[in-house]
Amino acid sequence: MAIINSIVMGKSKGKIGNVVTATLKGQVIAKSRNFSPANPKTTLQTNSRGKMSNAVMAWQFLSTFLVFIAPFRKSTESTYNAFIRLTKNSFSNVIALSRALAVTQLSGLNFGSSNYPTMSSAVSNFDSVSCAWLTNGVPFEQGMTLRVININSLLGENVIAEHQLTTVEFDLLSLQVDCVQSTSDFASAYIYNESNNKCSNVVFSVI
Repeated sequence: MAIINSIVMGKSKGKIGNVVTATLKGQVIAKSRNFSPANPKTTLQTNSRGKMSNAVMAWQFLSTFLVFIAPFRKSTESTYNAFIRLTKNSFSNVIALSRALAVTQLSGLNFGSSNYPTMSSAVSNFDSVSCAWLTNGVPFEQGMTLRVININSLLGENVIAEHQLTTVEFDLLSLQVDCVQSTSDFASAYIYNESNNKCSNVVFSVI
């Protein structure tokens, strides 16, 4: 592998003949193309691919809901990369039949952690989600918003709702948010403040 500092190459990515280039941490690297990549079919590799497939499908279903989880990213990764890194090992080895069903494998997962309020539950009551959290000693901040999602994993439908918290609601440590959807079997929630880029963990719960 070579590191290239070239005005001609710029921020190159892709194949040039037998050379593959990519940009890593602001530097262009080059390596020879592998014409016969290994494709192991060991149990561990097959399971890893199944988990990866589940994680990707879950992200495709949840990406809009998770738009504000930027605080969980490392400096060199996207929100998508952070989601895959933090959830991949939570999935079963069986590839789900749908994106919504893949999401349900996240049941019980507390995604991410921070010094912001901690979500403890998100339970759907068909057309609403009841959420609970701990303040962790964090005082109320203007702009704190509770974001919840109600999911029907069989129909592959979801409804996202946002509610800007008041001081009173924040101190009550729980709130029911209407999502206007029936027969939901999965719910998730988190608290975020877009103005200061802070976010609680994301809690996933099966009904």
